[in-house]
Amino acid sequence: MDDRSGWNVIKKIDLEKGEGSRLWARDGLTGSEPVMIPRPGDVEEDDGVVLFIANDESSEVGRCILTVLDARTFDEIASAAIGEFKGLTVHGNYVDRGMPAIQ
Repeated sequence: MDDRSGWNVIKKIDLEKGEGSRLWARDGLTGSEPVMIPRPGDVEEDDGVVLFIANDESSEVGRCILTVLDARTFDEIASAAIGEFKGLTVHGNYVDRGMPAIQ
């Protein structure tokens, strides 16, 4: 496993073993707080997806990317550019009415 750490990685930790087991990292991207969404009717602990916003620090316009990982393997399933807003979390971003629409 890649041993990078810091603000630019999303890491899956095995709490029983006390070690990292999977890692997502992309040069120039900083991940927000991940949220695990279990698959309906799941039977395995890590059956589902992980959602987070990746902020593109290398972009002059501050592009944000909604990112979806397989919770078991941490393989990237999907990603979508969601505009220039700097997202800190998937669930905790609040904006006032004066902010332009996120594209």
